[in-house]
Amino acid sequence: MKDRFHENILKVIVVLLAIVIGSGISAEAASQVVWQIGKFDQSPEEFKMPKRRRMVQQPATEVVYIVGKSKPAEDWPAYQPASADKAGSPARPYTIQFELPQAPEGVYTLKVGLLSRSARVAQLRVEINGHPGLFYQHPKLNYMAGEWAGPADTIAFDFPARFLEKGTNKLALSAIYNAPPVDNDRNAGLGYDAIELDQDSAGKFPSDAVTADIDRKSVV
Repeated sequence: MKDRFHENILKVIVVLLAIVIGSGISAEAASQVVWQIGKFDQSPEEFKMPKRRRMVQQPATEVVYIVGKSKPAEDWPAYQPASADKAGSPARPYTIQFELPQAPEGVYTLKVGLLSRSARVAQLRVEINGHPGLFYQHPKLNYMAGEWAGPADTIAFDFPARFLEKGTNKLALSAIYNAPPVDNDRNAGLGYDAIELDQDSAGKFPSDAVTADIDRKSVV
């Protein structure tokens, strides 16, 4: 009797584990990467570096990164000066252009990995096909080696499929810093670690929802 009881208990445990594991796989499979630029490794080294790293300036031409055609090391700057930065003003957005072959559906998640080189932390302004949002960083110290090592933060937020459309879409990122510049301080701005867009095609986002990430004080 005891052996049969233990055997039945073991079967129940196996079934429960299968359910838990299966649920995890299903949840993970529901979300997929639409595109990614760079690697989330708390380093900007895969991006276009300035010739003189301590003299960061606004790009001479408009930054437009076309997913599937552009290259991170050639077409996406590692650093973006802020609006009130001594490297240049006003701020110029960095634009990511991408195609969606099908009508968008579900819920999308944008992840932007950022690095800070100054005590003056810039805000991240995001505009998705004309839908704007402003996000505040809460960078945490990391111990990566190199000149660009510094506090890091990843801003992530969900947005509805109605922000996108079948065909060409544009995502604009800007570095915003409204305080007066300080001559003896490093440039305010954004250092980029990586950028990723995910889709949960089965997800639902209420049409009248306003969401906030309390930890990062971000609002969409």
